[in-house]
Amino acid sequence: MTHTIGVPGLAADTTPEDLCDWQLMCAGIADAEPWWEPGTKTAYHAWTFGYIVGEIVRRATGKPISQVLREEVTAPLGIADELYFGVPASELGRLARLEVVEGSADFLQGCRTTRRSSNGRLARYLRMPRSATARTC
Repeated sequence: MTHTIGVPGLAADTTPEDLCDWQLMCAGIADAEPWWEPGTKTAYHAWTFGYIVGEIVRRATGKPISQVLREEVTAPLGIADELYFGVPASELGRLARLEVVEGSADFLQGCRTTRRSSNGRLARYLRMPRSATARTC
């Protein structure tokens, strides 16, 4: 829960369709070689954290994290239709759209080619294609 597990990125060939396949993503993360010994370093696990936490919740409760969030958190707080893990199709119109603005593609390309993890690997978490930002699962 502290972003120290050592698998902050995804395989470079991960597709937007892959991101929508829970079992495939969890299996890939479980099989991934950690970039460092778990617990020894911290790095934001932007792409993997939801799958890791969600799978812990699923294994502990037998329920998907979206169901646990609704039943145990948002419904009791009266905000069941405001916070989701996996936004229902009926609510997609409420989402903010990520837009590419002038210079952002150049910035991201620079990150892709210059940012390296502590062990010298390219930071794979920035390798998702720009088209992935416009898709929803």
